[in-house]
Amino acid sequence: MIVGKTIYIQTPIGAEVPVRYRANGTITGSVSMHLAALGGEKVSKDVGRWWVRNSQLCQRWNNWSDGRAFCYKLNISGNRVTWVRSDGKSGTARLGK
Repeated sequence: MIVGKTIYIQTPIGAEVPVRYRANGTITGSVSMHLAALGGEKVSKDVGRWWVRNSQLCQRWNNWSDGRAFCYKLNISGNRVTWVRSDGKSGTARLGK
């Protein structure tokens, strides 16, 4: 459902973070440097890898999230996505093209 699509993750300040999921297992993301700094990140663009394990979407960024891997339980209804991360954090997003 996400291959070749962009998921726009909602941030607590109302901005969206676009994450593109490519068929080759790579992810790309880009935000303003201001938004990156607010999120505690040192770079505004990043790439990483995604995979599926135990029916969960897993991903690891090269820089963002300190390069740690996280897995997500997703619930997709239309273009609305709710997610719960393996560390208990949760949120919403929208599914784009």
